[in-house]
Amino acid sequence: MCQRILLFVILSFFSLQVLGGTLKGTVLDKQTGEPITGASVRLSKKGFYDVSGLDGTFSIKNVPAGVYQIHVSFVSFQTYTKEIVVGNKDLVLNIALEEDARQLLNEVVVSANVDKSTENAARQTERKANQLMNIVSGKAIELSPDLTVANLVQRVSGISIERNSNGDGQYAILRGMDKRYNYTLVNGIKIPSPDNKYRYVPLDIFPSELLGRLEVFKTLTPDMEGDAVGGVINMVMKDAPERLEVSANLATGYNQLFMDRDFVNFNTKDLNYKSPYEQYGNNYNATLKDFPKGAVQYTSKRPMLNLVGGFSVGNRFYHNKFGVILAGSFQNTYRGSNSLFYSSTVYDTEKSSRITSLAERQYSEQQSRLGLHAKMDFRLNENHKLQWYNAYMNLANEQLRDTKTTDFSSGGYDPVSGNAGLTYSTRSRLTVQKIFNSTLQGTHKLTDKFKMQWSAVYSSATNENPYNTSVSLLGKKESILKKQKNLSSGKYKKMGT
Repeated sequence: MCQRILLFVILSFFSLQVLGGTLKGTVLDKQTGEPITGASVRLSKKGFYDVSGLDGTFSIKNVPAGVYQIHVSFVSFQTYTKEIVVGNKDLVLNIALEEDARQLLNEVVVSANVDKSTENAARQTERKANQLMNIVSGKAIELSPDLTVANLVQRVSGISIERNSNGDGQYAILRGMDKRYNYTLVNGIKIPSPDNKYRYVPLDIFPSELLGRLEVFKTLTPDMEGDAVGGVINMVMKDAPERLEVSANLATGYNQLFMDRDFVNFNTKDLNYKSPYEQYGNNYNATLKDFPKGAVQYTSKRPMLNLVGGFSVGNRFYHNKFGVILAGSFQNTYRGSNSLFYSSTVYDTEKSSRITSLAERQYSEQQSRLGLHAKMDFRLNENHKLQWYNAYMNLANEQLRDTKTTDFSSGGYDPVSGNAGLTYSTRSRLTVQKIFNSTLQGTHKLTDKFKMQWSAVYSSATNENPYNTSVSLLGKKESILKKQKNLSSGKYKKMGT
């Protein structure tokens, strides 16, 4: 019986040692007597600590009985250190901290940078905007299969796309108004159009993966130009990330159309981008030697794989004050189409229309798109910021159209023999569009109510169409692409009519 009592006493003693007591109290400012919120209260035994609440109180539970050092610290106050004894009962301490003259601060500034490429940031910006606007976030652009800004912008409500002859999106139609009623910005700066006749910018020249976000303004504010009656499209390019970030992507594919037929192109290496007039002046008499034969030197073969790739690398240096980002995009695609065009007319003596001709067309098109983007920004402090942005866009389109036209009209069709007049023709066309923009911008907050912004901008845009060559053959039974084919080399020679 005595052994059982002794064992019970020993177990009770150890259980009390394990459970221990609770250390609690209040942290106050010794000078003012006000509670201190956020003070760190730690014991010398690892794992036992707390932070004072709004009323300055703290509580550390289940402290084993024993002797400890307590440390209480807070910014701009001297650290409080004292030896305490914790038993099996609650221990209450009221701790007063004294100010540390060496650590006195006039103010504490907490700053953070918002990632504007997220969906939440895009929706918040839309809600707080002074005018009606829509934003496609950077995260949505990454998930989107669209290769160009023209295809991307059609995902915004109230916007439709005007397509070119190849079926690709090219111009944006905002709120049902023609493309001439809107203009395009890059990082808030208006850029010129590569077309020398019109001021609206083709959006298919811009790769979508270089964008940090896409902003579409559907109403005007006083700080916008008056020629944007329909709206404004602002392409905000990628910013330097807060830490080192490297990304790359590569995709490929093959056009099924060219499994059944060859891709036909022409020689663009020896093409001359300047006319004899531009080279030698208006007194020069041009000869045949001044016009290279590349536009009529055709090659027929199976095309290479379509290739789409991009990369970006960025980082910030010098305590996040200086940021750099470099990005690039390259796209090379092979396209084609087969189509039939019927022409008809109605004669006065007949009640129905008559088909007059049939045109069988085969298109072969190679499109290359290159985009380069570089941006540097320097934050002197919260009130002064500088950034330098550079972008280069290049879109080259090589198209060859082979047409076989059958004439059923009275002049080209013999009803006795049943023969129809045949015309074979090819058209080779090269179009190159380029846009370059360099922008140096500064933002300076001089006072709480006065802010200054300035920009120095250089932009250039060109649209070159050095060759648009057509070759026609009348009364031949074979097309120009089949007549003079050199089977050994796969090249075509120039034909006469």
